[in-house]
Amino acid sequence: MFIKSVSLRGKPRGGGLIMIGPIPIIFGTDKETMKILIVLAIVLMVFAVVLMLLPSLIS
Repeated sequence: MFIKSVSLRGKPRGGGLIMIGPIPIIFGTDKETMKILIVLAIVLMVFAVVLMLLPSLIS
């Protein structure tokens, strides 16, 4: 995933989130982008863990 936007001053900012299994690799150009990506990574990690545990919970 890639997030990119332009602030009011015209300075570009962006970041990325790479998920390798349930483990995230996060990079970004500013703190605000990093905070958004960390929240997204936590949500995706929880979703991945639930999907992995779901078959054992059903049976």
